[in-house]
Amino acid sequence: MNIETARVFEPLLAPSRYKGAWGGRGSGKSHYMAGAVVEHCLLHPGTRVVCIREVQKTLAQSATRLPRASNL
Repeated sequence: MNIETARVFEPLLAPSRYKGAWGGRGSGKSHYMAGAVVEHCLLHPGTRVVCIREVQKTLAQSATRLPRASNL
């Protein structure tokens, strides 16, 4: 499996215990990270992952379901 990586996200491919991404709305952070986590977990069964993001006023504002079934 090989998910294509945009050049801006290539630094996140380096091994690291913690990774973070900052950027504007619509910059692709969530979609990139979701794909990278799926790929990593498929290649390394038993991996445990937590994804944390800034909390908005409500859970509906701060939660996004990724990846969507249509993306798989």
